[in-house]
Amino acid sequence: MKNPFSYLLQIEKHTFFTALFTSILILIFGYDSTDFTLEKMNKLIISQATVDGVSIQSRVDLFYGLIFRLLLLMVVLLKVFSVTFDKIRLQNHQKSSVLFLSSIGISIQLLQIIGVQTQLLISTLFFILLFKISCYFLGNSAKSSFKIFKSELLSHSVLGYAFLLYFAVLYLGISSNFLPVYIIISIVLMIFFYGINRYTKLSIRQINYAFLPLVLFSILAFISVELVLLQYQKGSDFIGYRKLYLLLFLLCSIGYYTHLKFRKNRLKNSAFLFRKYIAPSVIVAFALLVYYFPIVQQNTEVFELGNPANALHNIFKFNEIPFVDFMSSHMFSEQWYGILYSLIFGFNQRLDFQIYAFFNHVIFLFVVYYLLQKLFKNTAFSLLIILAFPFLTQVFSSDLVFCILPFMIIRRIERKSTSQLYFYLIASLILLIIWRIDTGYAALVSTLFYFIFLIITASIKINWKHFLKGSLWIGLTVLSLLILAIILRDSSTILDHFRTALHYVSGSQAHGYTNIAYNYPHQFYISYFFLPSIAVLCVMYILFILWKKENFNVVTKQNIFILHASLFFFLISLVNAQRGIVRHGYAEHNDGAVITTFYLALSLLLIFVFRNMVKSNRLTLFYVLCFSLFLSFRYFPYDPEFGTFDRALKKNCFLRLDNEISAKTKVKRTQVNASFHEKKIKDFKAFLDKELTEEQTFLDFSNTPMLYYYTGREVPGYFCQNLQNSIDDYSQLNLLQHLSPSKIPVVVFSSYPKTWFDATDGIPNEMRYYLISEYIYQNYKPYGIISEKSIWVAKDFKLNNEKSIEQDSLIDLPKEYNYKKAAHLIHGYHQRDDFKELKKVNYWNTDQLDSINIQKWANENPNAYLSITFKDEFYPMKNSITLLDKAGNKLDRFMFETNPEYGKHYMIRVSNSYHWHNGKAVYLDSVYETIEGISLFKDIRFED
Repeated sequence: MKNPFSYLLQIEKHTFFTALFTSILILIFGYDSTDFTLEKMNKLIISQATVDGVSIQSRVDLFYGLIFRLLLLMVVLLKVFSVTFDKIRLQNHQKSSVLFLSSIGISIQLLQIIGVQTQLLISTLFFILLFKISCYFLGNSAKSSFKIFKSELLSHSVLGYAFLLYFAVLYLGISSNFLPVYIIISIVLMIFFYGINRYTKLSIRQINYAFLPLVLFSILAFISVELVLLQYQKGSDFIGYRKLYLLLFLLCSIGYYTHLKFRKNRLKNSAFLFRKYIAPSVIVAFALLVYYFPIVQQNTEVFELGNPANALHNIFKFNEIPFVDFMSSHMFSEQWYGILYSLIFGFNQRLDFQIYAFFNHVIFLFVVYYLLQKLFKNTAFSLLIILAFPFLTQVFSSDLVFCILPFMIIRRIERKSTSQLYFYLIASLILLIIWRIDTGYAALVSTLFYFIFLIITASIKINWKHFLKGSLWIGLTVLSLLILAIILRDSSTILDHFRTALHYVSGSQAHGYTNIAYNYPHQFYISYFFLPSIAVLCVMYILFILWKKENFNVVTKQNIFILHASLFFFLISLVNAQRGIVRHGYAEHNDGAVITTFYLALSLLLIFVFRNMVKSNRLTLFYVLCFSLFLSFRYFPYDPEFGTFDRALKKNCFLRLDNEISAKTKVKRTQVNASFHEKKIKDFKAFLDKELTEEQTFLDFSNTPMLYYYTGREVPGYFCQNLQNSIDDYSQLNLLQHLSPSKIPVVVFSSYPKTWFDATDGIPNEMRYYLISEYIYQNYKPYGIISEKSIWVAKDFKLNNEKSIEQDSLIDLPKEYNYKKAAHLIHGYHQRDDFKELKKVNYWNTDQLDSINIQKWANENPNAYLSITFKDEFYPMKNSITLLDKAGNKLDRFMFETNPEYGKHYMIRVSNSYHWHNGKAVYLDSVYETIEGISLFKDIRFED
């Protein structure tokens, strides 16, 4: 007797995954509202679960019930799909499509199970799967009129156009119910395509050309909204955004069909149209749904936002040149979209420019699309990964994926060396540094090592003539720009700014955490040791393969390209790991900075290794590997409320755009947070407007750089975050050169009450930026509290309107400055330099003095160190030096750690204390038997 389950032994991959996808889908919908409420008991048991009304048996029944039902469904559906696919007679490429769609569907179902809302994407994928199977059924049938359905491009084009048509339906306010509308449009379009082909004999290419204006739906939506808002801003209201949308589409369509009628060139094929027009248009529509919000709520963050905001402020209000006159931390990547917005709508002191930040997301999506195209040569599947892969920004790294630019240029140099390509290579590295320092650094170092590895493995030969000629062109271009900058600005200023920028970008010590994690579970060692070790071994393995070149004659160019891409992304991962080691690591609940492109690189390598086993399913394996690696090795929870696709369709701006712009000519693109403005900005801006001239500004010592933007005042110094980026003596002295009490009569000394930004990472601003704090103490005095900030004014500044305001009750309180091990390091730093920046002005032998009177010395030495020398025998301990007033009351306390292993000399900056300057510090408390003597050193850099 034949075994009724013998068919299971012949099940193919695509059948198994389709059955699994369908089975899980049925279970998800069947158990969507499952709960474990205890409704009645057969036995009276009083327990924790009983008193909370939870049925433990229901929980157990669910677990085993799901296993049993899954197995039952799989047995049934494997039979159903096995028979179905046998009748359809799927071809190999069709099997690959079914497998790819099912694999994506299963992965998204896993996200749904762990709590991320992805129902809409799951249902959409299931519809696309059934749609494709139906097309295969018709196309593989014996009926000759159905042969059109064999074309993958037909179904791809229909599904792409359907998405764009739904986008138009949503935009026009007809319906926001995605799935029913999308299904109906897809089916109608397919019937329409079939009917046109059958009764007019037009080819798919010709039909695609007829429908091509539909690709304008996405970009015209953005243009229409922006033009209407621009007219509102100008005080006009002659057309709505939907009417303008239809009008522009009509005009563009007329222009297109006119051009099509009179064109002489041969029509491009459907694959070209889908790759160059349909897929990019769908990506634009998707980006608009996810990231575009033409009306936004005011962002009340006042630190990070200072970079892009103050950059625009400098450009449009003070006519400054980026990088020449100022620098922001993330460079041009956070400036360009604001510049674009301001050129169109004009500059204002609001945050409207942030709306155009979504362009960075659009660029990222297109770079990923381009990369996937180059790697796998499959446009439709590449597009689907853009839409459906939930970890796109993490796996491809939204900052680092741009590093492929020099990589692609090197690949072209490998094929054919030219001077122009070397010019482009060096220029791309410079542009990436200008774009964003992190990206540029990773690209520069990775490209250097990649190039060296190619030379070592004889994968490339350098044409020195081309290289030198390209370098010469770069040199001449840079020299021309430098001459132009010198013409516009003083050469010494440019050089000074360049040095200041170098100090900032090399200041990892200033930004790093003492500990990169609060605890060290095994996942920490996986992220910081195991995965980087794998990356290093993989790099060595790839180099071995490239060097040996065994069987390269039978390896396709596509697979060799995948291998090279894997090597490059491994290098990027290793180079950029320093960001996760310095700061952005486990201490910030972030395990991505140290890993970045590792998952992408490893997935590509495994595809190369198993290339002969997955010839037609490379993209499926790539998707599964990226998904599995990320979810398996990620330590911190991935728990957004919605998946990206569901968020795009449920939370997009077009659902509420009518209400948001109903005010028309009175609409504000940034909805002001009235409470924030009233508490944080209003009174301080009014104070500055009343007391300062237009040319005068203030100094922010509270790490609140957005105050410059909101008050419309110039940012002193080179950096947009001028305090935070003054990380060392050189950059602090550079900032002090821009300060004078006459031009800057006001200082925002701190928040009131103080916040984290007044003591970043636990280091008080007075201690971290000691040269600036001492300058403030010498030239300014406390005035009072305005807008929850402690305001100081220049000592000789005459207020126009003297009035009594709340005083800073914290400034005179005793403070603690804990130097810990830094006291030993400070002394060692100056000792290595032979104390050339310091001058010893006094020495106290603590054995001969009961107390040390320092009042005179404090008055005469506003920039000073105390050097503490211990006797030959002392023990590791925590020491302190305390300033006392004339009555012996404790003022500021300077703490530090001593250890014989460090030596007997320690040094602390004593003049960063306000009491050192205000005359209240009279005595020095140093009653420690182990202290031999204390020296006072003057900082002679300020004598001029």
